[in-house]
Amino acid sequence: MADLAQKESTRDITKIFVKLKFGDFTRTTAERADLALALPDFRSLLDEAFARTGKPVRLIGVGVRFAEAAPENAQLDLL
Repeated sequence: MADLAQKESTRDITKIFVKLKFGDFTRTTAERADLALALPDFRSLLDEAFARTGKPVRLIGVGVRFAEAAPENAQLDLL
């Protein structure tokens, strides 16, 4: 998490997610906006995603989604 803070310290995290790829190369993603950046929350998403099929898992990915950054050249309101 320290690596994440160094790279994107100015952007807010809006969601966390877990992505599973199964032995047959199908995949599923579980994500939530109301969870913290904490191991127990990632674990609950992992449990949710795995429960969808129960197939053997070949790859697990975890990540975050950031709030949209305002364009640097956006026009400001005058009023």
